[in-house]
Amino acid sequence: MTAPQTLTDPRRYGVVRELPYGERPLPSCYAGGVREVLDWMELHADQELTVDKLAAHARMAPRTFSRHFRRETGTTPYRWLLERRTLIARRMLETTDASVESIAARTGFVNGAALRHQFTRSLETSPRAYRRTFRDPAPR
Repeated sequence: MTAPQTLTDPRRYGVVRELPYGERPLPSCYAGGVREVLDWMELHADQELTVDKLAAHARMAPRTFSRHFRRETGTTPYRWLLERRTLIARRMLETTDASVESIAARTGFVNGAALRHQFTRSLETSPRAYRRTFRDPAPR
């Protein structure tokens, strides 16, 4: 006889571990308005994006939008946006010669210090060390 399966989220209990440099593509399973907003957020990651602005784009009330967003993505709009901005910055570090300050401005971070802080917090390395390790041999 097999053990009964639980319906709890394994991430809640720390069972699922992420790779430190793993990429998460946008899942195609997100429904309607949330999927549209995710695409829009990625295109406008360099801008200041508030829950009110995102909710207006989704044509929802802010609380309703936040609830739908969390249900669909498993995280808050702010955390999702930070992850995407960091991912975009990583790609730029790998493929361009742009300075950290320039990358920070182009990815929506206030300044280079904010980008460095986010890198240290989420990837446990600096942008410079990341670039040295993952640099594309033929910059564009």
